[in-house]
Amino acid sequence: MLLQPEGNKSMPTNISNSSPSLIEIQQNILQNFYALHQFCEYNNIRYYIIGGTLIGAVRHEGFIPWDDDIDIGIPRPDYDRLLELADKFCDKTNGRYKICHTGNDEGYFYQFAKSYDTQTTVTENFINEFTRGLWVDIFPLDATFTTPFLRKIHFNIIRRLIILCAIKSGGFPIPKNLIKRKFKWLIHKFIPISSAMLNFLITMILKIKKFGNASYIGNFVGAWGYKEICRKHLFDESIKLKFETFEVNAPARYDEYLKGIYGDYMIPPPPDKRYSHHAILRIDLSPYIHK
Repeated sequence: MLLQPEGNKSMPTNISNSSPSLIEIQQNILQNFYALHQFCEYNNIRYYIIGGTLIGAVRHEGFIPWDDDIDIGIPRPDYDRLLELADKFCDKTNGRYKICHTGNDEGYFYQFAKSYDTQTTVTENFINEFTRGLWVDIFPLDATFTTPFLRKIHFNIIRRLIILCAIKSGGFPIPKNLIKRKFKWLIHKFIPISSAMLNFLITMILKIKKFGNASYIGNFVGAWGYKEICRKHLFDESIKLKFETFEVNAPARYDEYLKGIYGDYMIPPPPDKRYSHHAILRIDLSPYIHK
């Protein structure tokens, strides 16, 4: 039986397979998030909505109207524990939702985890097409150095390894420029290091600082880069914010956090900027097949 959020909005357990609308996609992802939220709460795993999901909760009490995903950040100690409990989460949801990461999913190349809905199919448009289900992004929040110079070095090493890993694994958008395409092919062909080794190095460097006594933390693998590094005290306390039909966890000092990344986040972007940035080839609300 699927876990259902309480509230006035109806959350369908069966969604039509033909040309899913944005509303259908959001409703599907919300079910996934609710199951993950319940699991984290039950197992005392700290999580916070971050990025556009946090803006949505503050500005719209739910999804940004044109958004099609959910982002959460989890402090590294809790993140590692969640990955250890991934099989239990899958069992708890009767196999409907599966937490995937580089340690349990061959061919997975993201440096963060995702909770996939196995009853849906999404193909992303990378050098090697990548098919799983609709997802919730689960980002680790890692500690970093207090000194700005060392913090920058820490960040830049990780980001360059992530790019190299994406090229090696084929999990990189297809460059339109022919010269760039050939350059990335050469890197992929001749650099003698495997994606598995790169993933191991990235994880080790991400965890180089202990979370407990850090002054600065951040989402090193997020879309906004260095802007997502902030003082740890912004995440020391959490509050509940309404997100669609239930309440979720958010950093208590969310205003300072959001302004550091987006500036005046309460002003929506112009209409021509209101779209998803994911490179999606196909979405089908029927089960995906993945070995």
